[in-house]
Amino acid sequence: MNQSLYALLYFLGWTIFLGVLVVSARAIQVVLGKKKSNEFTSGVKHGSERYWQMNRASANAIENLPVFASLVLIGNVAGKVDLEFIYACNVVVLARVLQSTIHLISTTVLAVNVRFTFYVIQIASFVFLLVKLL
Repeated sequence: MNQSLYALLYFLGWTIFLGVLVVSARAIQVVLGKKKSNEFTSGVKHGSERYWQMNRASANAIENLPVFASLVLIGNVAGKVDLEFIYACNVVVLARVLQSTIHLISTTVLAVNVRFTFYVIQIASFVFLLVKLL
């Protein structure tokens, strides 16, 4: 298996990890009787600020996973994977992990600006991968 597929697996693993955080936080609230299982309305802010940031970090990763997966899988099927392609895939994963970590840690203006920068790096890497495929 080449390094671009490993990068995709790392991205997938990180996305699953963030989902586990959200599920765990919800389960704890339900088990402790602080919330009912139907009180986690999708798309509506609920819970503590920390929980909501965790929820959004998870959703952000899930939203970007199909784009990244498509680019990596098409690159592999088309035989377009080279060192630049692999490097860009690794940049995507690193930027995603850093973006999510900052999302979990802080909502200050500086943190949001840094988080956004890592998101821009991911989008730029997606564009780079797309151009490599064309």
